[in-house]
Amino acid sequence: MKLPKAIMVLTSLRLTVATLALSLVVVFLGTLAQEPLGQKIAVDRFFKSFFVDQVGMEAALNKTAQIFGASTDPIPPERILGDRRWPVFPGGYLLGVVLLANLGGAYVARFSLSWKKGGILLIHTGVLALLLGQLLTDLLSEESFIHMERGDRRGYSVSFDNNELVFLSRTSDATNQVVALSENLLRQTNTITTADLRGLTIVPRRYWPNAAPKSAKQFADWFAAQQAERFTGKERRKVQLERRGELNGGEKLELDELRGSLPELQQRQFFAQFFASDFYPGRATKETAAELRQLLADFKKRVEEAPLPRDNPGTFKPALVAMLDEWDALAGKYQVEVSTGRLGDFYKFVVPLPPALANDQRNIPAAVIEITTNDGNKSTWLVSAQAELTQPVGDGQWHLALRHTRHYTPHTLTLVDLQYQKYPGTEIPKNFESTVLLENPAGGKDAAEGVSLTKRISMNQPLRHGGLTYYQFQMNQNQLGSTSQTVLQVVRNPGWLTPYFGCLMVASGLLYQFLYHLVGFARRRGET
Repeated sequence: MKLPKAIMVLTSLRLTVATLALSLVVVFLGTLAQEPLGQKIAVDRFFKSFFVDQVGMEAALNKTAQIFGASTDPIPPERILGDRRWPVFPGGYLLGVVLLANLGGAYVARFSLSWKKGGILLIHTGVLALLLGQLLTDLLSEESFIHMERGDRRGYSVSFDNNELVFLSRTSDATNQVVALSENLLRQTNTITTADLRGLTIVPRRYWPNAAPKSAKQFADWFAAQQAERFTGKERRKVQLERRGELNGGEKLELDELRGSLPELQQRQFFAQFFASDFYPGRATKETAAELRQLLADFKKRVEEAPLPRDNPGTFKPALVAMLDEWDALAGKYQVEVSTGRLGDFYKFVVPLPPALANDQRNIPAAVIEITTNDGNKSTWLVSAQAELTQPVGDGQWHLALRHTRHYTPHTLTLVDLQYQKYPGTEIPKNFESTVLLENPAGGKDAAEGVSLTKRISMNQPLRHGGLTYYQFQMNQNQLGSTSQTVLQVVRNPGWLTPYFGCLMVASGLLYQFLYHLVGFARRRGET
């Protein structure tokens, strides 16, 4: 029976070879793209998508060019996350679907059920199981971690990437009722309400996907560091020009100014201006405000008495005014207005940060939200995952916090002991392991039913319990001999057995096919 042309193309060996070749290209480029894009984004763009977008492909090609010695400009994080992305190359999901269809079609169209082809059928079924297992892992698996010090007890793990706005209320049985809202709700300005909050209404006012809340003093220090870095860089560039003999007269005077008293006077200026600005005395007591204003007066007096650059005395005050204007602009831009809450009382500013892309970094979101209680009282609050501080709302019935998403488990782990070993004379880890006490409150005769057991988790020996796998992920290396902190990676993967079955089928098919032909060969040889 002649198959339709479309079926012939779908089940052709050429399509198999082309799909596998493109898969190798995607694996190669996706691996290279992990350095500029970060591991999670690269995996999502190359392997967990139907098409690779132009930004991901550009990052991979740039990294390839760097390997061969070419110089390329890095892609800024804002473009990686914000550009409209166009598909330019087939991604992992598309290639996987095509390969599944190709193998499945060839399985149905070409192979007949017989003892002679039993091994081939097993091999193809195993490959299909491997592909389906990878798809199930991508769709259903969930990764998180547990950070513990010696003696800590945990009944939950924490997400690597996701965050939640939580409201906690103490119940009559001395436990907390937790109402968790996804961080994605904070990205919009729609009113958030749920029956579980018993009348509380939340309206997001401002949201930062990655930000650093700062107190008044911390913001002044940050501004000082920004200015110092700017002047240092400016001086460095002018020194390079001076060495090449390319400085004109005015630039030489400016370089002398930078080397002289200007940075110190400017440092004094923006600290004093900060303490004397309108918003700070307004929140302080009258006595403190008077002290701050006196500080400003003393500063102005010192500026008037300070020696100015001899060669060009007129250039200092314009620079002072320019920095004063910059301070006012930044203070107004990053200052947050909240009406209540411990975080808002301490943190007066929120400084946005570039998106975190590296594997060892994570985004720390912050938000300003408005809460309306049952009696109609409105208040604005600052929340941040940087400080997972619970703040009492209204009469204290609820406590509010923005924190990393928690995944609760029916069992608990207690860190009993931990060990860290290096190869002698090197910084290469030889082994590190954690000893934990596993407790399941269900009760029973063994660990699966609830008895407490002591388990060791090492680099190559994970702990499996309750559908979760605990891997030894990290450990504090800086306190060798007195290590006290450990990090366990927690993986929930309902399809974790599928790859094992797939490999077993492929191995069984190969063995069956080999033995079948071996027996046939021996039989024919015996007949001769």
